[in-house]
Amino acid sequence: MEKRTKKATKQLLSNAELFDWLKQSIEINDAGFFYAIETKGEAAYKKHCKFYRAKAEFAVSINEAILIYQEWLKFFRNNHIGVQLNLPEAQRPGNSIPPIEVSDWATFNYSEAQLRDELAKQDVAGFEGIWSSDPYTIGIKKYGEEYIGFIISAPDTPWKEQQIKLRLVPTDDQGNYKAICYLRDYSPYEVKEAKLMGNNLIFLGFMSYTRVFPSFPDDADALLYTELMETRKALIKELSPDTLLLRLPSFDSSFQSEVESLLEAHHDRIIKAKNLIIDVRNNGGGSTECFRKITPYLYTNPIQYIGWEFRSSLLSLKKFKEWGMFDSDEDTPESRKQAKALLTKAKNNLGKLVKFDTADFVSTKLDEVLECPKQVAIIMNEKCASATESFLIHAKQSKKTKLYGRTSKGCFDISNMNNIVSPCKRIILRYAMTITKGFPDAAIDDIGIRPDFYLTRSLPEHKWIAYVRSILDAE
Repeated sequence: MEKRTKKATKQLLSNAELFDWLKQSIEINDAGFFYAIETKGEAAYKKHCKFYRAKAEFAVSINEAILIYQEWLKFFRNNHIGVQLNLPEAQRPGNSIPPIEVSDWATFNYSEAQLRDELAKQDVAGFEGIWSSDPYTIGIKKYGEEYIGFIISAPDTPWKEQQIKLRLVPTDDQGNYKAICYLRDYSPYEVKEAKLMGNNLIFLGFMSYTRVFPSFPDDADALLYTELMETRKALIKELSPDTLLLRLPSFDSSFQSEVESLLEAHHDRIIKAKNLIIDVRNNGGGSTECFRKITPYLYTNPIQYIGWEFRSSLLSLKKFKEWGMFDSDEDTPESRKQAKALLTKAKNNLGKLVKFDTADFVSTKLDEVLECPKQVAIIMNEKCASATESFLIHAKQSKKTKLYGRTSKGCFDISNMNNIVSPCKRIILRYAMTITKGFPDAAIDDIGIRPDFYLTRSLPEHKWIAYVRSILDAE
């Protein structure tokens, strides 16, 4: 029988007591808990907990404690698990941050005029230049082995002229760089790979800069790449009379109606197109329902997928009810009876992994195979995760579909997330409610899905669509 957590209270918990709450919450609720104990052992788990609880006890701040909790959670896995501060809305990432002026911040003693004089002699497009990313205009100048990005202007921000906004640091002798950027509040943000796309664009993780000076010819592939990566909405573009491009930046459930409306509006064009390219790069997942209406355009044969087991707990039951997982599929006595039986089964097995169906595989069969598109290419990269990996698993079973790009993130098997807030409201724990049947057989977690056509780093990412088109046009 499941242990119950203590009645919620707003009494401030110590960092060690918060650790105890995290530990109990994972043990009671998380679907990956049993697998971690089975593979690493009970003794290793006890030793791990003892070590990190002692560290939490001596943490001098909640911020330090959060880092300790995050390290403790790595015993279970690297993805689909986490802990963070329960910040007020205004302080959450992506929301407004009160200006913080740092007067003694490091500066780079170089003027815009000096840089312009030097850049006027430049005839090769590189990192050096004057770049803009609203509201910032920065200069980038090589300094030793690094490139320094410094403020030229930054209206309505706390940043001052000549303060260092970013550093590009070499990672090898092949011309590759990582970026250490500083956000509006001066907090550091590290990017593993700084990407110069074409002549006039730099991509630094979720940020991009456009060249202001000197002037170089635009690269059509880079401009298309920028449009696709920066859009927050699904879109369809005609690349040629034979080829359509569908960009899907997210499978978040909030986008489902938008995606379905887009497909409905362009249905006649899609079923007449010889080729369909679907770009899911950087799509971190969301809901599998979001891509359900895309399946008919890929479908050639029944699609099989492995079902999952549910870690039954009071908190997870509540979340599954909110999702309608225990609602009947049809308004019939038999369907309602089955739904009620599933809920009863889950309630009777609190703390255990529960199978909602006995079959090893679930199969989806459609009534029709569309003549067009004749070829479907899906472009993916290492940031594709979770529900996007589910989409890739479905798609690659189609006889007319091929995957292009790089191996996906490997964040799929232990999934379906739930967020819970600590009794004192200080932190939020994210844990997984389900695990694929038979895991780790045919595991994707920490391995990923390999594309049919692996695109190496010698081919810049903004050139991928052109490359895929050349393959499709050759058929």
